[in-house]
Amino acid sequence: MSILWVAPGLLTNKAPSDAAFAVHWVYPTETYHRNEIDGVVLAVDGVSSLESTEWNTWVQSPFPVLCILKAGFKSFPELANKYPWAQFILEEESETDRQKALENFLEAAARRKKDVSWGKEISNKNRELEVMTSALEEKIKEETVSFETSHKEEKLNLQLNRRLVIFLQVLLKAQSLQEGLAAFKSAIAGSEAWGQVFLISKKFIPGNEPSNDSDLKGYLAAQVGRPLLNPQVHKMEFPVGLNAYLIIECPRPEKLTAVEKDFSQKLTTVFENAVGRFLLDEAIENHVHLWEIAFDEINEPIALISQDFEVLRSNQKFLRNGQWKNPRCFEVFASRASPCPGCPLVEAKNLSELNLPNEIWNVSSSEVKNTLLGKRVFIHQYHDLTRERQLMQQWIQSEKLSALGKLAGHLAHELNNPLGGIRSQAQILLSEITEDTP
Repeated sequence: MSILWVAPGLLTNKAPSDAAFAVHWVYPTETYHRNEIDGVVLAVDGVSSLESTEWNTWVQSPFPVLCILKAGFKSFPELANKYPWAQFILEEESETDRQKALENFLEAAARRKKDVSWGKEISNKNRELEVMTSALEEKIKEETVSFETSHKEEKLNLQLNRRLVIFLQVLLKAQSLQEGLAAFKSAIAGSEAWGQVFLISKKFIPGNEPSNDSDLKGYLAAQVGRPLLNPQVHKMEFPVGLNAYLIIECPRPEKLTAVEKDFSQKLTTVFENAVGRFLLDEAIENHVHLWEIAFDEINEPIALISQDFEVLRSNQKFLRNGQWKNPRCFEVFASRASPCPGCPLVEAKNLSELNLPNEIWNVSSSEVKNTLLGKRVFIHQYHDLTRERQLMQQWIQSEKLSALGKLAGHLAHELNNPLGGIRSQAQILLSEITEDTP
Protein backbone atom coordinates (compact mmCIF):
# COMPACT_ATOMS: atom_id res chain seq x y z
CA MET A 1 0.00 0.00 0.00
CA SER A 2 1.35 3.43 -0.94
CA ILE A 3 0.51 6.55 1.14
CA LEU A 4 1.32 10.08 -0.01
CA TRP A 5 2.32 12.51 2.79
CA VAL A 6 1.78 16.09 1.71
CA ALA A 7 3.20 18.79 3.97
CA PRO A 8 4.77 22.24 3.77
CA GLY A 9 8.46 22.47 4.21
CA LEU A 10 8.23 23.99 7.70
CA LEU A 11 5.98 21.24 9.06
CA THR A 12 8.01 18.71 10.96
CA ASN A 13 5.34 16.06 11.48
CA LYS A 14 6.43 12.72 10.19
CA ALA A 15 4.81 9.37 9.76
CA PRO A 16 5.27 6.79 12.48
CA SER A 17 8.48 4.90 12.11
CA ASP A 18 6.70 1.54 12.40
CA ALA A 19 4.12 2.27 9.64
CA ALA A 20 3.45 -0.75 7.45
CA PHE A 21 3.15 1.35 4.34
CA ALA A 22 5.32 3.39 2.08
CA VAL A 23 5.38 7.13 2.66
CA HIS A 24 6.22 9.67 -0.02
CA TRP A 25 6.94 13.29 0.91
CA VAL A 26 5.96 16.04 -1.47
CA TYR A 27 5.22 19.74 -1.32
CA PRO A 28 1.63 20.88 -1.96
CA THR A 29 2.58 22.38 -5.28
CA GLU A 30 4.21 19.17 -6.56
CA THR A 31 2.40 16.70 -8.87
CA TYR A 32 2.27 12.98 -8.35
CA HIS A 33 0.95 10.11 -10.48
CA ARG A 34 -2.32 9.41 -8.77
CA ASN A 35 -2.58 5.86 -10.01
CA GLU A 36 0.40 4.93 -7.86
CA ILE A 37 -1.04 5.92 -4.39
CA ASP A 38 -3.77 4.52 -2.19
CA GLY A 39 -4.30 7.43 0.23
CA VAL A 40 -3.25 11.00 1.12
CA VAL A 41 -2.15 12.44 4.47
CA LEU A 42 -2.29 16.23 4.59
CA ALA A 43 -0.45 18.24 7.22
CA VAL A 44 -2.31 21.55 7.21
CA ASP A 45 -1.20 24.58 9.16
CA GLY A 46 -4.22 26.84 8.55
CA VAL A 47 -7.58 27.32 6.85
CA SER A 48 -6.06 29.53 4.23
CA SER A 49 -3.67 26.77 3.29
CA LEU A 50 -6.45 24.17 3.22
CA GLU A 51 -8.58 26.31 0.95
CA SER A 52 -5.74 27.22 -1.37
CA THR A 53 -5.70 25.77 -4.86
CA GLU A 54 -2.82 23.38 -4.15
CA TRP A 55 -4.30 21.96 -0.90
CA ASN A 56 -7.85 21.95 -2.17
CA THR A 57 -6.81 19.72 -5.05
CA TRP A 58 -5.52 17.15 -2.60
CA VAL A 59 -8.49 17.39 -0.23
CA GLN A 60 -10.95 16.80 -3.09
CA SER A 61 -8.95 13.92 -4.57
CA PRO A 62 -10.71 10.54 -4.98
CA PHE A 63 -8.42 8.93 -2.38
CA PRO A 64 -9.01 8.48 1.35
CA VAL A 65 -7.78 11.73 2.95
CA LEU A 66 -6.48 12.24 6.50
CA CYS A 67 -5.96 15.89 7.46
CA ILE A 68 -3.68 16.53 10.46
CA LEU A 69 -4.52 19.98 11.66
CA LYS A 70 -1.97 22.14 13.46
CA ALA A 71 -2.51 22.77 17.14
CA GLY A 72 -5.05 25.47 17.86
CA PHE A 73 -6.74 24.98 14.47
CA LYS A 74 -10.24 26.42 14.52
CA SER A 75 -13.44 25.63 12.60
CA PHE A 76 -12.88 21.91 12.89
CA PRO A 77 -16.64 21.03 12.70
CA GLU A 78 -17.11 23.25 9.66
CA LEU A 79 -14.31 21.43 7.86
CA ALA A 80 -15.86 18.04 8.67
CA ASN A 81 -19.17 19.21 7.23
CA LYS A 82 -17.56 20.73 4.16
CA TYR A 83 -15.41 17.69 3.36
CA PRO A 84 -17.40 14.69 4.67
CA TRP A 85 -15.23 12.18 2.79
CA ALA A 86 -12.07 13.32 4.62
CA GLN A 87 -11.00 12.62 8.18
CA PHE A 88 -9.71 15.44 10.35
CA ILE A 89 -7.62 15.20 13.50
CA LEU A 90 -5.93 17.85 15.57
CA GLU A 91 -2.23 17.61 16.16
CA GLU A 92 -2.65 18.02 19.90
CA GLU A 93 -5.14 15.17 20.31
CA SER A 94 -4.17 12.11 22.30
CA GLU A 95 -2.07 9.36 20.93
CA THR A 96 -5.02 6.99 21.13
CA ASP A 97 -7.24 9.24 19.02
CA ARG A 98 -4.53 9.80 16.50
CA GLN A 99 -3.83 6.09 16.34
CA LYS A 100 -7.50 5.33 15.83
CA ALA A 101 -7.80 7.99 13.14
CA LEU A 102 -4.74 6.56 11.43
CA GLU A 103 -6.16 3.03 11.56
CA ASN A 104 -9.45 4.21 10.09
CA PHE A 105 -7.52 6.01 7.37
CA LEU A 106 -5.44 2.92 6.61
CA GLU A 107 -8.56 0.76 6.44
CA ALA A 108 -10.11 3.23 4.03
CA ALA A 109 -6.88 3.25 2.00
CA ALA A 110 -6.85 -0.56 1.95
CA ARG A 111 -10.43 -0.57 0.75
CA ARG A 112 -9.48 2.03 -1.81
CA LYS A 113 -6.60 -0.14 -3.02
CA LYS A 114 -8.87 -3.16 -3.17
CA ASP A 115 -11.54 -1.17 -5.01
CA VAL A 116 -8.95 0.18 -7.40
CA SER A 117 -7.59 -3.33 -7.94
CA TRP A 118 -11.08 -4.63 -8.57
CA GLY A 119 -11.76 -1.67 -10.81
CA LYS A 120 -8.63 -2.38 -12.80
CA GLU A 121 -9.53 -6.06 -12.99
CA ILE A 122 -13.07 -5.22 -14.02
CA SER A 123 -11.70 -2.71 -16.53
CA ASN A 124 -9.33 -5.34 -17.90
CA LYS A 125 -12.14 -7.87 -18.03
CA ASN A 126 -14.32 -5.33 -19.78
CA ARG A 127 -11.60 -4.66 -22.30
CA GLU A 128 -11.12 -8.39 -22.80
CA LEU A 129 -14.88 -8.74 -23.12
CA GLU A 130 -14.94 -5.92 -25.66
CA VAL A 131 -12.15 -7.57 -27.61
CA MET A 132 -13.95 -10.92 -27.43
CA THR A 133 -17.23 -9.28 -28.38
CA SER A 134 -15.58 -7.50 -31.30
CA ALA A 135 -13.88 -10.73 -32.41
CA LEU A 136 -17.16 -12.63 -32.00
CA GLU A 137 -19.04 -10.01 -33.99
CA GLU A 138 -16.38 -10.17 -36.69
CA LYS A 139 -16.55 -13.95 -36.71
CA ILE A 140 -20.34 -13.87 -36.83
CA LYS A 141 -20.10 -11.42 -39.68
CA GLU A 142 -17.60 -13.65 -41.49
CA GLU A 143 -19.72 -16.73 -40.80
CA THR A 144 -22.79 -14.88 -42.05
CA VAL A 145 -21.00 -13.82 -45.21
CA SER A 146 -19.61 -17.35 -45.60
CA PHE A 147 -23.05 -18.84 -45.05
CA GLU A 148 -24.63 -16.46 -47.53
CA THR A 149 -21.86 -17.16 -50.02
CA SER A 150 -22.16 -20.90 -49.43
CA HIS A 151 -25.93 -20.72 -49.76
CA LYS A 152 -25.56 -18.74 -52.97
CA GLU A 153 -22.98 -21.22 -54.28
CA GLU A 154 -25.19 -24.17 -53.34
CA LYS A 155 -28.12 -22.57 -55.11
CA LEU A 156 -25.96 -21.87 -58.17
CA ASN A 157 -24.54 -25.40 -58.02
CA LEU A 158 -28.07 -26.84 -57.94
CA GLN A 159 -29.08 -24.74 -60.92
CA LEU A 160 -25.98 -25.75 -62.88
CA ASN A 161 -26.48 -29.43 -62.05
CA ARG A 162 -30.03 -29.18 -63.37
CA ARG A 163 -28.63 -27.61 -66.53
CA LEU A 164 -26.14 -30.47 -66.77
CA VAL A 165 -28.94 -33.06 -66.51
CA ILE A 166 -30.98 -31.26 -69.16
CA PHE A 167 -27.87 -31.01 -71.35
CA LEU A 168 -27.31 -34.77 -71.05
CA GLN A 169 -30.92 -35.49 -71.96
CA VAL A 170 -30.79 -33.22 -75.00
CA LEU A 171 -27.38 -34.57 -76.01
CA LEU A 172 -28.63 -38.17 -75.98
CA LYS A 173 -31.37 -37.20 -78.42
CA ALA A 174 -29.11 -35.10 -80.65
CA GLN A 175 -28.61 -36.53 -84.13
CA SER A 176 -25.81 -34.27 -85.32
CA LEU A 177 -22.83 -32.29 -84.12
CA GLN A 178 -24.70 -29.04 -84.74
CA GLU A 179 -27.52 -30.10 -82.41
CA GLY A 180 -24.98 -31.06 -79.74
CA LEU A 181 -23.20 -27.69 -80.03
CA ALA A 182 -26.53 -25.86 -79.75
CA ALA A 183 -27.27 -27.81 -76.55
CA PHE A 184 -23.84 -26.85 -75.15
CA LYS A 185 -24.43 -23.16 -75.89
CA SER A 186 -27.82 -23.33 -74.21
CA ALA A 187 -26.30 -24.97 -71.11
CA ILE A 188 -23.81 -22.14 -70.45
CA ALA A 189 -26.14 -19.31 -71.46
CA GLY A 190 -26.97 -16.75 -68.77
CA SER A 191 -23.54 -16.42 -67.16
CA GLU A 192 -21.97 -12.97 -67.02
CA ALA A 193 -18.50 -14.44 -67.48
CA TRP A 194 -19.00 -16.59 -70.58
CA GLY A 195 -19.50 -15.34 -74.10
CA GLN A 196 -19.57 -16.98 -77.54
CA VAL A 197 -18.87 -20.69 -78.08
CA PHE A 198 -17.19 -22.12 -81.18
CA LEU A 199 -16.30 -25.65 -82.27
CA ILE A 200 -13.65 -26.10 -84.94
CA SER A 201 -12.69 -29.53 -86.27
CA LYS A 202 -9.63 -29.95 -88.45
CA LYS A 203 -7.59 -32.82 -89.77
CA PHE A 204 -4.05 -31.47 -89.91
CA ILE A 205 -1.36 -32.78 -92.18
CA PRO A 206 1.42 -34.18 -89.93
CA GLY A 207 3.83 -31.35 -89.10
CA ASN A 208 1.39 -28.54 -89.98
CA GLU A 209 -0.42 -28.41 -86.65
CA PRO A 210 0.09 -25.15 -84.62
CA SER A 211 3.11 -25.68 -82.37
CA ASN A 212 2.29 -23.21 -79.56
CA ASP A 213 -0.63 -21.41 -77.93
CA SER A 214 0.01 -18.18 -79.81
CA ASP A 215 -0.07 -19.90 -83.22
CA LEU A 216 -3.11 -21.94 -82.18
CA LYS A 217 -5.07 -18.86 -81.05
CA GLY A 218 -4.09 -17.08 -84.26
CA TYR A 219 -5.28 -20.05 -86.32
CA LEU A 220 -8.56 -20.29 -84.37
CA ALA A 221 -9.14 -16.54 -84.68
CA ALA A 222 -8.65 -16.85 -88.45
CA GLN A 223 -11.17 -19.71 -88.54
CA VAL A 224 -13.72 -17.70 -86.54
CA GLY A 225 -13.07 -14.56 -88.58
CA ARG A 226 -12.37 -12.18 -85.69
CA PRO A 227 -10.13 -11.85 -82.59
CA LEU A 228 -11.17 -14.04 -79.66
CA LEU A 229 -11.96 -12.47 -76.26
CA ASN A 230 -9.95 -14.24 -73.56
CA PRO A 231 -10.65 -17.67 -75.07
CA GLN A 232 -10.65 -20.90 -73.09
CA VAL A 233 -9.48 -23.50 -75.62
CA HIS A 234 -10.10 -27.18 -75.01
CA LYS A 235 -8.37 -29.50 -77.45
CA MET A 236 -10.08 -32.78 -78.34
CA GLU A 237 -8.21 -35.63 -80.03
CA PHE A 238 -10.05 -38.58 -81.53
CA PRO A 239 -9.01 -41.90 -83.13
CA VAL A 240 -10.61 -40.89 -86.43
CA GLY A 241 -7.64 -38.57 -87.03
CA LEU A 242 -9.45 -35.33 -86.30
CA ASN A 243 -8.55 -32.61 -83.83
CA ALA A 244 -11.46 -30.58 -82.51
CA TYR A 245 -11.12 -27.32 -80.59
CA LEU A 246 -13.88 -26.16 -78.27
CA ILE A 247 -13.56 -22.40 -77.72
CA ILE A 248 -15.41 -20.63 -74.91
CA GLU A 249 -14.90 -16.88 -74.80
CA CYS A 250 -14.62 -15.46 -71.28
CA PRO A 251 -14.69 -11.65 -71.62
CA ARG A 252 -15.24 -11.14 -67.85
CA PRO A 253 -13.15 -13.78 -66.05
CA GLU A 254 -13.49 -11.96 -62.71
CA LYS A 255 -17.19 -12.92 -62.72
CA LEU A 256 -16.40 -16.62 -63.11
CA THR A 257 -16.96 -18.47 -59.82
CA ALA A 258 -15.37 -21.73 -58.72
CA VAL A 259 -18.74 -23.47 -59.09
CA GLU A 260 -19.04 -22.26 -62.69
CA LYS A 261 -15.47 -23.38 -63.45
CA ASP A 262 -16.27 -26.86 -62.15
CA PHE A 263 -19.51 -26.87 -64.15
CA SER A 264 -17.71 -25.88 -67.37
CA GLN A 265 -15.17 -28.69 -66.85
CA LYS A 266 -17.96 -31.27 -66.39
CA LEU A 267 -19.84 -29.86 -69.36
CA THR A 268 -16.73 -29.91 -71.55
CA THR A 269 -15.90 -33.52 -70.59
CA VAL A 270 -19.41 -34.71 -71.42
CA PHE A 271 -19.46 -32.72 -74.65
CA GLU A 272 -16.06 -34.11 -75.68
CA ASN A 273 -17.45 -37.65 -75.44
CA ALA A 274 -20.46 -36.59 -77.49
CA VAL A 275 -18.27 -34.90 -80.11
CA GLY A 276 -16.24 -38.10 -80.37
CA ARG A 277 -19.44 -40.06 -80.90
CA PHE A 278 -20.73 -37.62 -83.52
CA LEU A 279 -17.43 -37.57 -85.41
CA LEU A 280 -17.15 -41.36 -85.24
CA ASP A 281 -20.72 -41.77 -86.50
CA GLU A 282 -19.98 -39.30 -89.28
CA ALA A 283 -16.78 -41.13 -90.20
CA ILE A 284 -18.59 -44.48 -90.19
CA GLU A 285 -21.38 -43.02 -92.31
CA ASN A 286 -18.85 -41.66 -94.80
CA HIS A 287 -17.05 -45.00 -94.99
CA VAL A 288 -20.33 -46.86 -95.40
CA HIS A 289 -21.31 -44.48 -98.17
CA LEU A 290 -17.98 -45.05 -99.91
CA TRP A 291 -18.39 -48.80 -99.61
CA GLU A 292 -21.94 -48.57 -100.95
CA ILE A 293 -20.69 -46.56 -103.92
CA ALA A 294 -17.93 -49.08 -104.55
CA PHE A 295 -20.39 -51.94 -104.05
CA ASP A 296 -22.88 -50.46 -106.51
CA GLU A 297 -20.18 -49.84 -109.11
CA ILE A 298 -19.53 -53.58 -109.43
CA ASN A 299 -21.10 -54.74 -112.69
CA GLU A 300 -22.21 -58.11 -111.38
CA PRO A 301 -24.88 -58.76 -108.73
CA ILE A 302 -23.61 -59.25 -105.19
CA ALA A 303 -25.78 -59.87 -102.15
CA LEU A 304 -25.49 -60.68 -98.45
CA ILE A 305 -28.09 -63.39 -97.82
CA SER A 306 -29.10 -65.17 -94.64
CA GLN A 307 -29.75 -68.88 -94.35
CA ASP A 308 -33.50 -68.23 -94.63
CA PHE A 309 -33.04 -66.49 -98.02
CA GLU A 310 -33.41 -62.93 -96.60
CA VAL A 311 -31.46 -60.28 -98.50
CA LEU A 312 -29.53 -58.33 -95.86
CA ARG A 313 -27.53 -56.14 -98.20
CA SER A 314 -26.99 -55.94 -101.95
CA ASN A 315 -25.75 -53.72 -104.72
CA GLN A 316 -27.95 -52.12 -107.35
CA LYS A 317 -27.19 -54.81 -109.92
CA PHE A 318 -28.86 -57.39 -107.70
CA LEU A 319 -32.07 -55.33 -107.47
CA ARG A 320 -33.05 -56.04 -111.06
CA ASN A 321 -36.74 -56.01 -110.31
CA GLY A 322 -36.92 -52.95 -108.02
CA GLN A 323 -36.92 -52.48 -104.23
CA TRP A 324 -38.62 -54.99 -101.98
CA LYS A 325 -39.78 -54.85 -98.37
CA ASN A 326 -38.27 -57.69 -96.34
CA PRO A 327 -37.09 -59.28 -99.59
CA ARG A 328 -35.99 -62.82 -100.19
CA CYS A 329 -33.34 -63.49 -102.75
CA PHE A 330 -35.44 -65.56 -105.17
CA GLU A 331 -38.16 -62.87 -105.13
CA VAL A 332 -35.78 -60.01 -105.84
CA PHE A 333 -33.44 -61.67 -108.30
CA ALA A 334 -35.65 -64.10 -110.18
CA SER A 335 -39.20 -62.90 -109.39
CA ARG A 336 -40.01 -66.36 -108.13
CA ALA A 337 -42.15 -67.55 -105.24
CA SER A 338 -39.72 -70.34 -104.30
CA PRO A 339 -35.95 -70.86 -104.29
CA CYS A 340 -34.28 -70.95 -107.67
CA PRO A 341 -33.32 -74.30 -109.21
CA GLY A 342 -29.69 -74.98 -108.38
CA CYS A 343 -29.62 -72.49 -105.41
CA PRO A 344 -26.41 -73.00 -103.39
CA LEU A 345 -28.34 -72.56 -100.13
CA VAL A 346 -30.59 -75.47 -101.06
CA GLU A 347 -27.89 -77.69 -102.50
CA ALA A 348 -25.26 -76.63 -99.90
CA LYS A 349 -22.67 -75.91 -102.58
CA ASN A 350 -20.07 -73.21 -102.92
CA LEU A 351 -20.51 -73.02 -106.67
CA SER A 352 -23.64 -73.73 -108.64
CA GLU A 353 -25.69 -72.68 -111.66
CA LEU A 354 -29.11 -71.10 -111.65
CA ASN A 355 -31.15 -72.06 -114.68
CA LEU A 356 -33.77 -69.38 -115.06
CA PRO A 357 -36.02 -68.73 -118.01
CA ASN A 358 -33.81 -67.37 -120.75
CA GLU A 359 -30.95 -66.93 -118.24
CA ILE A 360 -28.13 -68.95 -116.79
CA TRP A 361 -26.20 -67.65 -113.77
CA ASN A 362 -23.10 -68.94 -112.07
CA VAL A 363 -23.36 -68.37 -108.27
CA SER A 364 -20.36 -68.35 -105.95
CA SER A 365 -21.38 -68.71 -102.28
CA SER A 366 -19.10 -67.95 -99.28
CA GLU A 367 -20.17 -68.03 -95.63
CA VAL A 368 -19.48 -64.96 -93.48
CA LYS A 369 -17.89 -65.80 -90.14
CA ASN A 370 -18.49 -64.16 -86.72
CA THR A 371 -21.73 -62.33 -87.49
CA LEU A 372 -23.83 -60.87 -84.69
CA LEU A 373 -27.16 -61.88 -86.27
CA GLY A 374 -27.48 -65.24 -84.62
CA LYS A 375 -27.83 -67.03 -87.94
CA ARG A 376 -25.69 -68.09 -90.85
CA VAL A 377 -24.98 -65.46 -93.49
CA PHE A 378 -23.58 -65.96 -97.01
CA ILE A 379 -22.14 -63.72 -99.70
CA HIS A 380 -23.47 -64.60 -103.15
CA GLN A 381 -21.69 -63.35 -106.23
CA TYR A 382 -23.52 -63.86 -109.51
CA HIS A 383 -21.93 -64.22 -112.92
CA ASP A 384 -24.14 -64.13 -116.00
CA LEU A 385 -23.44 -67.15 -118.23
CA THR A 386 -26.32 -66.53 -120.62
CA ARG A 387 -24.31 -64.75 -123.28
CA GLU A 388 -21.43 -67.15 -122.88
CA ARG A 389 -23.76 -70.09 -123.34
CA GLN A 390 -25.36 -68.45 -126.35
CA LEU A 391 -21.98 -67.85 -127.88
CA MET A 392 -21.01 -71.39 -127.05
CA GLN A 393 -24.13 -72.72 -128.73
CA GLN A 394 -23.42 -70.58 -131.76
CA TRP A 395 -19.85 -71.81 -131.88
CA ILE A 396 -20.96 -75.41 -131.52
CA GLN A 397 -23.48 -74.92 -134.33
CA SER A 398 -20.86 -73.33 -136.52
CA GLU A 399 -18.51 -76.19 -135.72
CA LYS A 400 -21.21 -78.65 -136.72
CA LEU A 401 -21.84 -76.85 -139.97
CA SER A 402 -18.12 -76.71 -140.63
CA ALA A 403 -17.78 -80.43 -140.01
CA LEU A 404 -20.74 -81.13 -142.24
CA GLY A 405 -19.23 -78.99 -144.99
CA LYS A 406 -15.95 -80.83 -144.68
CA LEU A 407 -17.79 -84.16 -144.84
CA ALA A 408 -19.72 -83.06 -147.88
CA GLY A 409 -16.48 -81.96 -149.53
CA HIS A 410 -14.83 -85.27 -148.79
CA LEU A 411 -17.88 -87.15 -150.09
CA ALA A 412 -17.94 -85.06 -153.24
CA HIS A 413 -14.26 -85.67 -153.72
CA GLU A 414 -14.65 -89.37 -153.19
CA LEU A 415 -17.55 -89.47 -155.59
CA ASN A 416 -15.90 -87.25 -158.18
CA ASN A 417 -12.83 -89.49 -158.52
CA PRO A 418 -14.61 -92.67 -159.76
CA LEU A 419 -17.14 -90.62 -161.67
CA GLY A 420 -14.29 -88.87 -163.46
CA GLY A 421 -12.75 -92.23 -164.45
CA ILE A 422 -16.11 -93.51 -165.59
CA ARG A 423 -16.63 -90.38 -167.61
CA SER A 424 -13.17 -90.63 -169.12
CA GLN A 425 -13.74 -94.28 -170.09
CA ALA A 426 -17.12 -93.43 -171.48
CA GLN A 427 -15.63 -90.70 -173.59
CA ILE A 428 -12.93 -93.09 -174.79
CA LEU A 429 -15.52 -95.68 -175.68
CA LEU A 430 -17.64 -93.13 -177.44
CA SER A 431 -14.69 -92.05 -179.45
CA GLU A 432 -14.05 -95.63 -180.53
CA ILE A 433 -17.59 -96.24 -181.77
CA THR A 434 -18.03 -96.23 -185.60
CA GLU A 435 -21.00 -96.47 -187.88
CA ASP A 436 -20.41 -100.10 -188.19
CA THR A 437 -20.31 -100.73 -184.49
CA PRO A 438 -23.33 -102.72 -183.50
